[in-house]
Formats: sequence, C-alpha cells, structure tokens
Amino acid sequence: MRRFLSHNAIALLGQTAVVVQAIVLIPLLVRSAGVATYGAWSLLSTLLTFVFGVSAFGTAYRVARYLPTAQDAQRRRQLFYPQFVFQSFSLVALGLPLLALARSFAEASSQSFSLLLALCYLITYLLFAQANQYLRYTNRITSCILQSALQTYAQVGVALALAAAGLLSIDALLVSYSAVMALASLPVLALVARELGGPIVLPTMAMLRGDFAVGLPLVASFVVDTVLSIGDRFVMVGFLPLADIGAYVAAYALGSLPLLLPRAAGMVVPQMLATAVDEGHPEKAKAIISLSLRLFALIAIPFCAGSAVLGSDVLGMVANADVVSRAALVVPIVAVGSFLYGASMFTSHLLFVHAKTRSLLSANALAAASNVLLNVALLGMIRSVVVPATVTVVSYLILLTVMTRRLAPEWRVRIGMALIAKAIVAAGVMAWILSLLRVHTAVAGIVGIVVATAAGLTIYAVVLLALHRGEVRRHWNNAVQAIS
Repeated sequence: MRRFLSHNAIALLGQTAVVVQAIVLIPLLVRSAGVATYGAWSLLSTLLTFVFGVSAFGTAYRVARYLPTAQDAQRRRQLFYPQFVFQSFSLVALGLPLLALARSFAEASSQSFSLLLALCYLITYLLFAQANQYLRYTNRITSCILQSALQTYAQVGVALALAAAGLLSIDALLVSYSAVMALASLPVLALVARELGGPIVLPTMAMLRGDFAVGLPLVASFVVDTVLSIGDRFVMVGFLPLADIGAYVAAYALGSLPLLLPRAAGMVVPQMLATAVDEGHPEKAKAIISLSLRLFALIAIPFCAGSAVLGSDVLGMVANADVVSRAALVVPIVAVGSFLYGASMFTSHLLFVHAKTRSLLSANALAAASNVLLNVALLGMIRSVVVPATVTVVSYLILLTVMTRRLAPEWRVRIGMALIAKAIVAAGVMAWILSLLRVHTAVAGIVGIVVATAAGLTIYAVVLLALHRGEVRRHWNNAVQAIS
C-alpha cells in the first residue's frame, strides 16, 4: 500500500507539471499572440504528439510489458534497442509528409511554422521519450517523474522568458522546447548506454513481426484514442473559426484536470499489475484497480459539480473575457466526460496486462467513430463549441461501457455504487451552497477563487463523511489488506 500511494503521489506531481505548462501557455499565447495563434499551436502540438505515438508501430509493447521484470543487461538490450532504432527511422519517414501537409494548411489560415524546426522537435521528442521510458520501465519511478517535471518546468520558464521579451511565437516554442528536451535526454541516454553495454541490438524481421502482432492493435487503439480525445478539434476546423477552437482548447484544458490522477496512475499501475499477475496474485491486481477507481471518483465528482459553479470564473482568470464568452459551458461538460474517460483508463490497464489489445482497439474504435460522426452531423446544424463538448461525454460513456463488457467476468471490479451515490449527493450540496454564496459574494481574482474552492472542498468532505462515516475506515482497511 505504501509503495502504491508513494509512487502515485510522485507521478501526480509529474503530471501536475504538464498541467501547469498547458495552463500557463493559455494566457501567454492568447494575450500576446491571440486566440487564433493559440488554436494553431494547439493543433500543431497535437499533430506532433500523434506522429510520435504512431511512429513506433507497436514495437514498444515488449518494453512496456517485459522490461519491468527483466533482470540482466542482455535481456534489456534485446528489449530496448530494437524498438529505439526502428522508431528513429520510422519517425522521420512518417513525420516529414504529415508536417509538410500541416504547414500548407497553417499558411492557408494565416499561420505558419518552420518544417525543419518541427522535425527537430520530433527528433528531440524521440530522445526524451526513449530516455524517460527506460527510467519508467526499469522501475525508477522517482527519477522518471523528476526528469519529466524538470523538463516541463524548464519549458514553462523559457515560454515566460520569450513572452517577456516579446518573442513568443510558434517557431520560438519549437526551438526552445527542442533544446530543453535534448538537454534533459542526454544524461539518461548516457546512463542507458552504460547500463546496457555491449553492441546495439538491431531489429530483425522476426522481431518486428512478433512486435507487430501484439503491438499494432495498440497503435490502432492509440490512433482511435487520439481521434476520440482530440480529433474533435480537427473536425471543428471545417465548421468553426480558429478563435473558437482556441477557446475550446483552453476550456477543455480546465475541464480535463481530473485526468491528472489516472494519467499519473498510468505511470505506476501497469507495472504493479504486471508484477501481481506474473507472480500469481490476481486479487491484488483487482484491488489496485478498485482502489484507484474509488479514489478517482471521490476527486472527480466534486470537480464536476464545482466546475459548473466556478468554471467560468477560473476560465476568465487564465484566459480572457472573449474565451469565456465563447466556451464557458465547455468546462463543466468536459469535466463529466473526463470522469468517464478516467474510469475507462483504469479499466484499460486490466485489458493491457492480459494482452487484450484487440479489445482495447475495438472499444476505442467504436467510441472514436461515434465521436467523429456525431460531431460532423451536429456541427453542420449547430455551430457551437458546446456540440463537441457534449459529444465528448457521449463518446466516453460508450468507451467505458464497451471496455467494461470486454473484461472477463472474473476481472470485473467493484467500486461500490453506494459510495458513488453519496459522493454525488455531497457534491450536489456543495454546488448548491457555492451557487448561493456566489450570488451574494463576488468571486473575483485568484484569492476569491481559492477561497471559494477551499470552502467547497470543506463542505463536500463534511457532507460525505456525515453520509459515509461508518464505511470509510472499512473501505480503507479492505484496500490495505488486499494490496499489501
């Protein structure tokens, strides 16, 4: 239990750095370069992440699944080097044409970026990701998170410096982010070379065929998961101006804050599940997911309720009045979708550890297809950012339902619907009292928002404990006993 909580806490700190970076960029780009430029950067950074994710073509599966339990250097070399070499070539081959296409579109929309700088960003992204992956899957969780956090905060610092100097632009971000990732990668890559030793193991066709057999469904799942998570922004390009897309992305970033917990857990939980399953302790694996889901629900439910009351105030603080007028309703709607998506992320770990990659693919594909089709159909009739936000909720509900059904009956976990119901009641009371206070008290600036948030959390905790006082200790003791 101590290892579970400590590693998740460390991972949460690392994921917080990513959120800080995203939120800091909102006012910097929106206020210095405009909402349209922020929308263009959001689309480009999304494309770069997508290209990197696809370029491995599933060859990274064996690293994620087997490196945590690999003991000798030879075994680690055989797992790590072939996929690194393969992705180094595939990334450039895939990235160049897609980035050239993206630049043509950007120029048509009065935005532009350097193709060479974008390619350099991808290469340094590869170096950083491979270094970070090695730390993660050799169970150096603290070092992994520390590297990610330092890299992210360094990027935030550079962005702030560029904004202060009046030099903030898409190309400037590409250059500075590339330099930071390269510097963060080199010490870890030196560690990799020293620990693995020996010659670099090149990929063979037999290796690649084995990796493709299991990993390609994961890549396809990543593609449809990307479509599901952020594809709506590219659909919106055909119906809404870049300013609306920029406002939507800013509001989406706030509404998706509950995903901090499942994303942090994703750095730790898969390795713990793999170890538990490999050592013949399936009940321990189920207990880890059950506890994770309960903790996530207790945090995400009040966030959804609170964002309905305070979401527009927070959005106005980090962006501007124009963004609020365009996308205030997006925050609470996306928050509900994030709750559903986070639950599906925890469920997906159980499918992953049992190599049910085709089940992951089919679930994501169905949800992604629903997302795209509904957005195209509804945006054609209703030109509003509320449409993709609402479609997000529907799509994530489909995803969670299908993933749960794909699990074998013996792997389905119980989270306690009574606990969820009481959390919803407590969050409802909190939102009601906050809305009354908001009518009679001005919530302005960071101080007002912090005070209102603290008051809301206090109300939620008091009501939840009053409703559930006899059960909290029992749930905690059961979780400790199962995971220990």
